[in-house]
Amino acid sequence: PKGLKGVYEVPKGIVYLKSNSLENCQDLTEVILPSTVTKIYEAAMMGQSSLTRITIPASRALITSITAMDPIR
Repeated sequence: PKGLKGVYEVPKGIVYLKSNSLENCQDLTEVILPSTVTKIYEAAMMGQSSLTRITIPASRALITSITAMDPIR
């Protein structure tokens, strides 16, 4: 979804974040992933100038791929 602000909790049941799925949500500060996410595709979070935290639940043993974003500053 475009234009997200603040904290965004990815809905349970989502298994991947596709390319550009959270791109340019410049006011997004945190993304909370459910334990069902196993892949985060290239450029899923590009253009995130305010993102400071990505929360991955302890029960999520493995994310098999993450090439999603600009370096977090």
